[in-house]
Amino acid sequence: ILQERGGNNCYNHDSLTLKYKLDNQFELVFVVGYQKILTLTYVDKLIDDVHKVFRDKYRNQIQQDGTLGLLNGSFDFLDDFSILLRAAEDSSKIRPPSVMKTFEQSQKSQKTVKSMIEKPGKAVPSAAKSSAKKSSFGGMFGMLKGLVGAKSLSMEDMEPVLEKMKDHLIAKNVAADISLQLCESVAKNLEKVMGTFSTVTSSVKALQESLVQILQPKRRVDILRDVMEAPYVITFCGVNGVGKSTNLAKISFWLIENGFSVLIAACDTFRAGAVEQLRTHTRRLNSLHPPEEHKGRAMVQLYEKGYGKDAAGIAMEAVSYARNQVFDVVLVDTAGRMQDNAPLMTALAKLIAVNVPDLVLFVGSLVGNEAVDQ
Repeated sequence: ILQERGGNNCYNHDSLTLKYKLDNQFELVFVVGYQKILTLTYVDKLIDDVHKVFRDKYRNQIQQDGTLGLLNGSFDFLDDFSILLRAAEDSSKIRPPSVMKTFEQSQKSQKTVKSMIEKPGKAVPSAAKSSAKKSSFGGMFGMLKGLVGAKSLSMEDMEPVLEKMKDHLIAKNVAADISLQLCESVAKNLEKVMGTFSTVTSSVKALQESLVQILQPKRRVDILRDVMEAPYVITFCGVNGVGKSTNLAKISFWLIENGFSVLIAACDTFRAGAVEQLRTHTRRLNSLHPPEEHKGRAMVQLYEKGYGKDAAGIAMEAVSYARNQVFDVVLVDTAGRMQDNAPLMTALAKLIAVNVPDLVLFVGSLVGNEAVDQ
C-alpha cells in the first residue's frame, strides 16, 4: 500500500494471504486475511460488501470527525460483519443441479421441425468496414509515442523525449525546476521497469504519479477544525494585483458565517490605499454581520499602524492583540511583490520567520515562475 502498487491488492505472508481494498474518498483501508491453503471464492464479494456497508453506516461520523476520529472512538460493526460473512459464504456454496425437463416441456422437437422448413433468405447488406478510432495523444503525451517498441528502455532512449517534454512544460508556464524534477521522476520510474514497452500507458502513468507526488500537500488543511486553537494565523502573499486583499475579505466572510471572529492585520505598508481598502472590507463585513447580532461585539476588526512601518512588527502586535481580545483568527495581508524585489522579499521572509503563521496562502495560481521563489 505504501508503495502505491494499486494493481495488486493481494499479499502473501508466510501461511497467510491478505487482500485489501482502498477507499480514497474517506482514506479507509479494508483488509481481509485467511489461510493461504484455503480457496475462498467469496473473499472479493465479502470485502466489497463490508466496504459499502461500513462506509454508508459511518459516513456522517467520518465526515464530521475525520478518519482518525474512528481510532479514538468506538464503533459496533461485529453484527453487521457476521451477516455479511454469512451471506458471502452462502453465495459461494455449490447449488444443486437443476431438474431435467421432460420431453414434453422442452422445445427441442419444435426447433428441429422448424429447422427443416426452408425459407427464402433475406439479402444481407455488405458489412461496412469498421475503422477503429485511434486514440490521439496530443501535446506532451504525444511525444512519448517515440518510446513505443519491443525493446528495453534505457536512459539514452528516453533523453530526447524527456528533453522535448521539459521544453513543452516550460512553454506552458511551468517553473523550470519543477519541469526538470518531473522529467527526472518519469525517467526514474520508466528506467526501473526495463521491460518490453508496447503501449504508452506506462509513460502516462509514470508522469501522473510524479505530478500527484509533487502536488500532494504535505499536510491536511482543515481550517474550521484548526481554528479551535485560537488565535489561528493565516498569511496571504503573492505578486502584485492577484487579489490578496479581495480573497482575504472572502475568507473573512466565510469564517464569520461559521461563527468565528476575525482580526485583519494590515501589513501592506508599501502600496498606497492598501489600508483604506481593508477598512472598506471591514465596514462592509460588519454591515452584513452587525454587532447587535453577536452580543454587541464586532465580528471583524482591522488592526493597522499606517504606512512605512515594519510589517513583521505589525503582524506580531496584531497576534498579541488578538490573543488578548480573544479573536479566533488573524488574517495577515502583505504587500504584493515580484521575486526580483530584494527589499520586499526580505521583508516577507522576516514576517514569516518571526511570526510563524499557522497557514501561508499563496494567491494566484497562474503567475508561473514568480510563485516558486516566494
